[in-house]
Amino acid sequence: MCTAMLVGWSASLQAQTEVRRYNATADTDYGVVYRLPRTQLEVIATVRERIYTPGVYAIWAEKYLGVPMPNRAERQYEITDVQIRTYGVADTEKQYLIAFDKRTIAPFVSLGQNNLIYNINGREEPKLEAKTQLPTPTLPDRALPALPREYSLATSEAKQAELAAAYLYEVREAAMSIVTGEVESMPKDGESMRLILDKLRTEEKRTLRLFAGDTTERYTQHRWEITPESEDMNGRILCRFSEAEGVLDAMAREGYPVLFSLQITERAPELNNKDRKKHEKLEGITYNVPGAGIATVDYSGRPLARQSVPITQVGGVQVLSKKMFNVKDAGITAVYFDPNTGALERIVNE
Repeated sequence: MCTAMLVGWSASLQAQTEVRRYNATADTDYGVVYRLPRTQLEVIATVRERIYTPGVYAIWAEKYLGVPMPNRAERQYEITDVQIRTYGVADTEKQYLIAFDKRTIAPFVSLGQNNLIYNINGREEPKLEAKTQLPTPTLPDRALPALPREYSLATSEAKQAELAAAYLYEVREAAMSIVTGEVESMPKDGESMRLILDKLRTEEKRTLRLFAGDTTERYTQHRWEITPESEDMNGRILCRFSEAEGVLDAMAREGYPVLFSLQITERAPELNNKDRKKHEKLEGITYNVPGAGIATVDYSGRPLARQSVPITQVGGVQVLSKKMFNVKDAGITAVYFDPNTGALERIVNE
């Protein structure tokens, strides 16, 4: 079983782990309570919206330019990127006490939100994930070209379109004359030529836009949270998507469904009663050994994302002996855990 919830969209997301240090002293009976995480999945979809605005003289384009232009506004949506991420949330059923020996030198534990364990005796801070930046929106140049005085005096749209088309041809011919060297006074140097040509090209684009129109692009992000359980999940509808309307509710009739699936590929073997009781008697620092799965997102028969993900809900736990924290000549033993999975990352002397 797996539950999915739409939690909204935002321009940028940032995963951050805030860690606090808790000292194990005689006042706390040399103990610190911590929790291990359970896996939460997050699907992040980036959607591009394209808005086409026809030119004011689009209906005259075929007559004066010889090329027909669209004369109706259009809006299109496209899913450009899908990411699958994992993070940990505190599992209330996995709460433990670290009881240090009095011989341990100044022991402390770094805990994150809701007492999620990060390290023991470690000096390093958790790494922050980079912000998810949306692509820069595309905004068209809607400045008007330097049309001749006759354009302003024209009293009909047809006449204005005719004058705009004539100006467009003049600009193109001027640019071609400079390129071919057929002008009476050529620019003095290459930089001067470049500046003049850039100016003419800008005028050409601004004039052509009066007929061809322009397109504006903007991007949004949508995200869904999913809580894996112990079984596979096949074809859970996250939302529906339409190229004409964008992201829609999962119950909408329009569009096609965006499907999420999760296939468990690794799971911890179930312990019998004897082994379970033996394991519960072990003393030390309990940590997760995550299982694994393959998460996929599909739309209209096309895969949008596929990723192997750790899943603590189908994993097990192991116990690390607390004797390693006793006084050693080599230094203080530090243990680091993955804040997203609760798995053992590394043991070092600091």
